Amino acid sequence: MLLARLPVNAPPFQSLTEYVCDPLPWLPSLGNRFQSYRLNLRCRAGDQVIFQRQSPFTGTNSSGVYACNREGGLTRIWRAARASDYGAYVFQSTCGDHLIAPYQNRAATYESTQRFVIAVACIVILVSGIGLIRHISRLFRTQLDKTPSCS
Repeated sequence: MLLARLPVNAPPFQSLTEYVCDPLPWLPSLGNRFQSYRLNLRCRAGDQVIFQRQSPFTGTNSSGVYACNREGGLTRIWRAARASDYGAYVFQSTCGDHLIAPYQNRAATYESTQRFVIAVACIVILVSGIGLIRHISRLFRTQLDKTPSCS
């Protein structure tokens, strides 16, 4: 909340927009070398086009993704519409008939991440406050030691 300025709770599923994404191009076989490319899905909802750069398959059913890719299924993602406080976070994704990342799991991950950020921010503020108080008290003590005493 203090650092991310994002909503703490996930939006209700009914408020999310479903986008259908173009299939990713297949890469040529490179033998046993690792194949990768920058993810940049082009997704559509009606006449609205978005470019999804965050993977909709994060921490998901990888066997479902592979099966869907073999079948040539379309990727569908559910996320908040553009110009939303939730940014590009994908709250549910499917590939063909395979549920890849269910809403309940992704919403729980989103909320726990936001709460973790808030907890870390509070700890940083608390530790900084304690350090500031210690520094001020040391300065105050050195000023008291330097003042001449009346004897």
